[in-house]
Amino acid sequence: MITVGIVLLNTILKNGCIFIIGKIGLPYNSDEISRIVVAVFIAQYFNIGLVLLIANASFYNTPFAFLHVSNLFSDYTAEWYS
Repeated sequence: MITVGIVLLNTILKNGCIFIIGKIGLPYNSDEISRIVVAVFIAQYFNIGLVLLIANASFYNTPFAFLHVSNLFSDYTAEWYS
């Protein structure tokens, strides 16, 4: 379920970056494509990084305790990598 959410959010980010950069009206197509590639990379990089942090975070005894993230493994055990 989380993987589907990540894919959907990355697709929305990608299409949003393409739309916004397309509206800028750069003079050359290669400029537009290079800026789209950089913007999509940065957006997806931070999106996946934040999702992984949230997915492995422990919100017990914090204001975000309502998120109910189930942590299956303790920090960096051998089972975590399999």
